[in-house]
Amino acid sequence: MIRFRGFQGREIILTDEYIRKTLIRHPEVIEVGIEEIITLTLESPEAVTPSRPNVFRYYRMFRSTTYGDKYARVVVKILPDEAFIISVFLTDRIV
Repeated sequence: MIRFRGFQGREIILTDEYIRKTLIRHPEVIEVGIEEIITLTLESPEAVTPSRPNVFRYYRMFRSTTYGDKYARVVVKILPDEAFIISVFLTDRIV
């Protein structure tokens, strides 16, 4: 498990299980560097949008990746006692 700190000071965790899933589903995130993407996106997002109750999408632009200029999208579920990452990938736009 890896622990991150969001821009509002909340601790956000990334489980080992999710890291394994990301390796399979989103190899582009691994290429850019999953820890760097998450750290920068959570600490200083360019946008944060709600997804569904208690779920928020954090975005930050990464320039000149192998895939071109892409936003990292880090999706976080926030509960009263904990917050954890449920998705990380690169995308072309903020929604």
